[in-house]
Amino acid sequence: MGTKYDYDLAVLGAGSGGLMAAVGATKLGLSVVLINGGRIGGDCLNYGCVPSKSLLRVARLARAARKSAEYGVTTGDVQVDYEAVKARVESVQAGIRQHEDAPFLRNMGMDVVEEYAEFADPHTVVAGNQHFTARLILIATGSRAAVPPIPGLEEAGFVTNEQIFDLPELPRHLAVIGGGPIGIEMGWAHRQLGSEVTVLEGGPQILGKDDPEMSAIVRQSMEEDGVGFLTSVNVSRIEKGADGTKRIVYEKDGEEETAEADQLLVAAGRAPNVDKLRLENAGVEYDKRKGVKVDAGQRTNVGHIYAVGDATGGLMFTHAAGLEAGTFIRRAIFHLPAKTSYKAFPWCTYTDPESASTGLNEPEAKKQGIPYVVARARFSGNDRALAEGTPEGLVKVLLEPPRLLGLRGGKIIGAQIVGPHAGELIHEFVVAINSGLTATQLTGMTHAYPTLAEANKRAISNYLGEKLFTAGTRRWLKRLFGFAGTEPPEGELEVKHG
Repeated sequence: MGTKYDYDLAVLGAGSGGLMAAVGATKLGLSVVLINGGRIGGDCLNYGCVPSKSLLRVARLARAARKSAEYGVTTGDVQVDYEAVKARVESVQAGIRQHEDAPFLRNMGMDVVEEYAEFADPHTVVAGNQHFTARLILIATGSRAAVPPIPGLEEAGFVTNEQIFDLPELPRHLAVIGGGPIGIEMGWAHRQLGSEVTVLEGGPQILGKDDPEMSAIVRQSMEEDGVGFLTSVNVSRIEKGADGTKRIVYEKDGEEETAEADQLLVAAGRAPNVDKLRLENAGVEYDKRKGVKVDAGQRTNVGHIYAVGDATGGLMFTHAAGLEAGTFIRRAIFHLPAKTSYKAFPWCTYTDPESASTGLNEPEAKKQGIPYVVARARFSGNDRALAEGTPEGLVKVLLEPPRLLGLRGGKIIGAQIVGPHAGELIHEFVVAINSGLTATQLTGMTHAYPTLAEANKRAISNYLGEKLFTAGTRRWLKRLFGFAGTEPPEGELEVKHG
């Protein structure tokens, strides 16, 4: 008989990955203890996805109200009640939290310990004054905002995503250090609520992991809304003014310049929460900056210890943690040869227009030496977008080079969308990539008219049409089938509804 442990599974961390694994294992009949310091729900519920998307909803309403006169509806001056906005954000969190709090989880059958955990040995963790042993252990401790060592930053004062939703009043001028998804979303939202906003980014483009062509569309739209951008800058120090303002000193093209704001948001990346776990006591390999080292099955170098989510330093998205938790359940509990695949992993930045991506983009395809062709369609050619007054944006699809007028090859290897509801539209391409669909198979699908999703089909149809509707094809049809034929009109002819 093997060693007897207190639990079949100990889960360290109650964010999205930890909760999914703990709930799944409990439903499968395992004895589970969920150990979590801080607030249950992790970053997503408390400081990330849920409050940010709730705030972005208000921002969209404010923006739509200001633009309503363009549609013949006059609302007058738009007033934002910041206290009411915060109250709504909190109410959304409260509604979700009642299905994720400790009593709810205990009623499911697991034990919940609301303390921070650390390893005592490979099978034992300590939380508070208690020791817990487990046959399997899952590390799902998430991440926190990385704070760069900028001189004067602490003295001047700043907030991260953990404090931005608790500000006592709307900032007059918000400066954002970091042009990634968090900084861009919060910068855009606060601009719509009435703040002046300046984003400082060290790289040459915002949303640095996105296709440059697509991130440029987002930037242009935000600039039209009044957001200021300073890219390719290095923040050298922060100075605190007598009135509490923050003076940001930065270098650009070798010259020192300054920007001032009354509130400063640091959104310069994430740091995995691994430093307090005492992983060395369990022999688990990790890096303080890169997180816990895992294989494709989410297993660490210690066979019974796994890790998922931000703690591994990989793709820091809520749905990535969920994906990895699924791998853990299949691998550790069912003993299947499961591996996490990010081949068609989607993500979205929820500005207006939204920016979504899945699979490879152009820089990634070039870097990997993968041959591709590009198909594209602008929302300015989509009837639904025109009807709703949202013509900004682009659908961009990467295909394997098709052969025989698209009848061979042409699998979809990546897609990027900037436009209305891009986060919803991208999933058609997630399915296409995972299923190995070709360009002709996707264009063979019927899309309801008028829908934004027609832009997905239109992008590929535009590319295939360039190959099909040629003088050579016309000559071939005339010779083979005896059509009388006619000369094509000058210029391009696009059939929108055929």
